Amino acid sequence: MAIATELEGPEWQVFAEAFYDLMETEFEDAEAIPVFDDEIECCFREDPEDEDVFQVILSTGSAIELRPDDNGDKYSVVNSEADFAAVSAIYGRLIKALEEERPDLKADIALVDIPTAGNGFLRDTDGNAFRGAFHLKSNPDEKFSFVVDVIDIPTDKLKATAAKCEKLLLAVEKMQMLTAEVQTMHASVLEKQLKDANNKIAELTAKLENMTLEEPEPEDPTLVKAQTIAIFDSILFAIENWSTDGDTAPDFSLACQAILFDLVYAQVMKGNSDYYLRKVPDAALEVVKRGREYVKFIRDTCQVGLTDSTAWSQYVPMISMWWVNDALPLLYGARDDTWSKSTPLSLESIISWRDQPASRALDFPLVFDAMDLIDRHGEEIRSRTDLPQFTLDTLNTRLKAN
Repeated sequence: MAIATELEGPEWQVFAEAFYDLMETEFEDAEAIPVFDDEIECCFREDPEDEDVFQVILSTGSAIELRPDDNGDKYSVVNSEADFAAVSAIYGRLIKALEEERPDLKADIALVDIPTAGNGFLRDTDGNAFRGAFHLKSNPDEKFSFVVDVIDIPTDKLKATAAKCEKLLLAVEKMQMLTAEVQTMHASVLEKQLKDANNKIAELTAKLENMTLEEPEPEDPTLVKAQTIAIFDSILFAIENWSTDGDTAPDFSLACQAILFDLVYAQVMKGNSDYYLRKVPDAALEVVKRGREYVKFIRDTCQVGLTDSTAWSQYVPMISMWWVNDALPLLYGARDDTWSKSTPLSLESIISWRDQPASRALDFPLVFDAMDLIDRHGEEIRSRTDLPQFTLDTLNTRLKAN
């Protein structure tokens, strides 16, 4: 409690939990109850680089950090036994390597930053070395920079080098002086380049001001409608040709048309832009894959085609729910609450569409107009929607019929 009060950080229970976690790790890592030759010291302190972070460090090298969360409460940055073991092992190994390099500092080294997942365990980006700084326990103001190179991973061979931070500062100052000299030597060159660049910018700005900006070509609504209908037709065609054995499912296509004619096609032809598709959606291949799996399920469970009245009444509501709850949200990336209220066309109506093409213009005017748009814009649709490549890609998800 006295330590927590002095540091004005986490509650004393948090410090206590961190301390006991460290001690438990010392015992868990030992094959038997460890006998320590020297007294174990424990340091409770603020991070020298961040006064909001508190550290608990054992003289054995085990350590843990406490950081504030978003609500201002304190918690350990080490959240699992695996993370804790990694922090302790790396901290201890770095201390050992540094003591091997500087035996005169043995038992007097403490790392400035604890190696944690948050700082990449102090590793270089290439993972071949550890970099950081340490200070002396006997004199915290005396700091050193260090590099610990990984010489051989299987044998855990490390090689450390360390230098006082004063030497590093002198090197930085020397580099800054050299940089200043170079900048002075090339000042005139830089000024000329800057002047030339400003002149070029002014020239280009004048040209832009004198240019007549072309208005973007307005989108042709009939072409966008044709693209959307063509994409849905291609998806249905791919699902219908579901099998590697040549089996097809035209009855499944009819069932889907009975659902989509009112649900999507009519909306597109009425000019509802929320339903427009200008490119084949990324999820279209997944929809085809799942649709083919649905066809296989129906073939395995239904002995007759879906145009049988009993099969139609049993399976078409299920297929409708698949489009409403799965396929359409995948294609559009959103859901329309009205979809669940839609009703598929009757078996008689869709059979009439299939078998009486001469009556389509009268009985299904919006869908008839949609098919007419596809016929008139076929070449443009292929070049704008990537449908040829989509058709090739669908060959990879065909299934084997039983």
